[in-house]
Amino acid sequence: MSNHIRLLSDIHSDEQVEIYSIEGEGPTQHRVIEMGCTPGTPIRLIQKQAFGGPIIAMIRDAKIAIRKSDAQLIKVCS
Repeated sequence: MSNHIRLLSDIHSDEQVEIYSIEGEGPTQHRVIEMGCTPGTPIRLIQKQAFGGPIIAMIRDAKIAIRKSDAQLIKVCS
């Protein structure tokens, strides 16, 4: 993958990227990491919900829902 860094909230449906870093700290960062979002892990966006709802993604063979505000803390590279 190249080093084009974007936010998880900015990628398109069915696009696969790799997690580059998790911004922020405290409970939000811990929650995201506990869902399996760690640097170097591939993640594929399945669907963005309307009106700022959660983002549905596939990571480590699991489908997860991530708040849009949390997805804005996850930097990915493609």
